[in-house]
Amino acid sequence: MESTKVIRWKKVGGGSLRFKGRIIKPGQIFKASLDEIPQAFRDVVIPQESIPGDVSAPGAIMPEIKAVVVEYKLKPRENGIKLEQRGKGPWYDVVDSDDKVLNDKALKRIEAKELFDDLTLYDVVDSNGKALNEKALKKDAAEKLIQDLAE
Repeated sequence: MESTKVIRWKKVGGGSLRFKGRIIKPGQIFKASLDEIPQAFRDVVIPQESIPGDVSAPGAIMPEIKAVVVEYKLKPRENGIKLEQRGKGPWYDVVDSDDKVLNDKALKRIEAKELFDDLTLYDVVDSNGKALNEKALKKDAAEKLIQDLAE
């Protein structure tokens, strides 16, 4: 919404300007309201006082800008890989979606978890759940992407 407050303007550049039956010469200061100056002439006349809501004018007050915090998270892609315990003992297998064992020999839980993590691929998602990467990433590459985005 244009302001009806009358402020001072200065004509810049060469040539003169016809305004309300007057001729405004270069460097001349005159008074007019914001809605009296057409947008097309705002490059040849500049305000000498602040305009409400105009941050480019001299003495203008910057509007408050709210910061947006975006959180990035790792989201594992569904690939059907899972950990399965062999019987009741301490041994585990890493199994794919076709129930094929991916490890050569039975593994302790820590070793099986490491293999599982190596085979799991991730997406980096923003706070809206939208994936930022096109291809699935290994965990360390996804964590590096999050770190780069945070900087």
